[in-house]
Amino acid sequence: RLLDLVPTAEDGSDGAEEGLQLVEAGLEYLSQQRSPLFVVPALGVYRGGKSLLLNRLMGLQAPYTNGFGVGHDQQTFTRGIDVCAEEHPGVGTVIWMDTEGLFSAEDARSSYGPKIFSLALLFASSVMLNNVKVFNEQFFTFFAEQQQIARVLKQGLATEGFPPGALLLQNLSVFWVLQQPIRFDSSGETSRLQLDAFLTLPGDDSRARVKRDFHHRQHDVPVASHDSRHWGILDKLGDAELLPEYVGATSRLRADIISTLRHVRPLQAEAIAAQLRMFVDLVRTERFSGVLAKEALEDGEIGTLCDQFGRSTSAKAGALPVETLSDAFISARKELEPKRIIAVEAFHLDDAWSRRLDACLQTKEADLRRQNAEAVMVAWKTAASAVAEEGDCFFRDKLSQLHMEYAATYGQAFSSDVQREAVTHASALQRARLVECVRVSDLLWPFVPWFAWPFCSLYVRSGAISGFVTMALHVVVLAGLYVVLQFSRQLPPYLDVDYPILRAHPLLLDLVMRAPPFVPWAAVARAFGSVGLVHFLWKFLRCLWQLGMPAGHGHAVGQMG
Repeated sequence: RLLDLVPTAEDGSDGAEEGLQLVEAGLEYLSQQRSPLFVVPALGVYRGGKSLLLNRLMGLQAPYTNGFGVGHDQQTFTRGIDVCAEEHPGVGTVIWMDTEGLFSAEDARSSYGPKIFSLALLFASSVMLNNVKVFNEQFFTFFAEQQQIARVLKQGLATEGFPPGALLLQNLSVFWVLQQPIRFDSSGETSRLQLDAFLTLPGDDSRARVKRDFHHRQHDVPVASHDSRHWGILDKLGDAELLPEYVGATSRLRADIISTLRHVRPLQAEAIAAQLRMFVDLVRTERFSGVLAKEALEDGEIGTLCDQFGRSTSAKAGALPVETLSDAFISARKELEPKRIIAVEAFHLDDAWSRRLDACLQTKEADLRRQNAEAVMVAWKTAASAVAEEGDCFFRDKLSQLHMEYAATYGQAFSSDVQREAVTHASALQRARLVECVRVSDLLWPFVPWFAWPFCSLYVRSGAISGFVTMALHVVVLAGLYVVLQFSRQLPPYLDVDYPILRAHPLLLDLVMRAPPFVPWAAVARAFGSVGLVHFLWKFLRCLWQLGMPAGHGHAVGQMG
């Protein structure tokens, strides 16, 4: 919630403050968004589908989580002004704004409708006027009051010696949205002709000024569903249950609005709170405050210069991640200095303003360093995942080598905090692979050749052929028993060669993870097993050779004489 409506004494309350009131939580929410900001309010008749349309324009789908609330009764649902932010790549942060329905019973009692209308147009980047079935002529009454407020602002800025266009956007784009038109034309040609006739009524000077002072665009949005049972639950229906014409029309409207914002002077997060306070005071009192205007202009210049500094730094640094941003920071500050001097002279800014600008630049530098560190981390995770996908069971040595390469390549960008996160990610990859690929068999196979000879020697000492036959019979019986137990799930885990031992014993996994990463453990295991195999073969062949010799060979018997 950005703006609340404070009850008046006539409403039955005893509150001393009347009119529009900004919500500090809403101002803080806007100030925390990433610049540049573009404000797009939706204004129009109550119960006209503004909230659902805004959710569609934000690119959301049912149930529209983190979107605007949608009402279902005949009373206005949105009170005051609500906002939702959406970061759009290549454009900036779009602040979608849902306003209280105009022409409602509540609006008629409070007369806040024209003030909300004027306030929304003062700081809008583009504005949507929501109409149902036909274009609503009551908008021109609101336009007349808004233009009066705009004249007060222009005169006040001129009196104070400020540039007239510093706080007021020229040639604002107005999107006339016609929901549920009587005759829907996908090309929109019929409604465009109607809008042109609507804005050019002969002899009506107010319409002529509206047509001249704003850039008008038109969009038709057909009914979302022909099934009357769905009308009360449209915010719960998936796209497949909505009419394709409705889905397509809202998508085209979103694309057109986003395209328009690319050519609009943006707002800055650092300055939006001060500007809103000035605009609310102006609309509430219909008097210009030089103090609030100067504060808004100062904050606006800080936001503009700070944003230019960030964009210049990004352009000079190139695609992230980079080894260092220091050179880009120095160069961007040199470029910014002449602009700072011009702003100081044009608006008579003092040293306190310059200190605030420096603080903003330092914050921007910290944000860019954070973005660079995040980009380094993304690159690291991609590279580490590629190593993990190579198929090796133990790859900590490769990850350690990759870690040293990143430290050498990115220097300060690969900070201690980033390195800790990188190590944590690498350890998680290695642990996940170990618990899946290490089985009891992996631990036993290197030792099998070493135990093979003691096992075989028990059978061949009495004779090679009979020993091998007996051993084969025993092996077949044991193998059959093993298979039966395994198939019936009666085999103890420690006897199952496919038993994932590290998954079942975390302490053993922790011990394995503490092993020195640069030791080629797989190669060591293979070498150990190979030596055992050579030992077995030497013992086995030596035994066969001895069994093949005649009895008494190699033994001398002494003669008695």
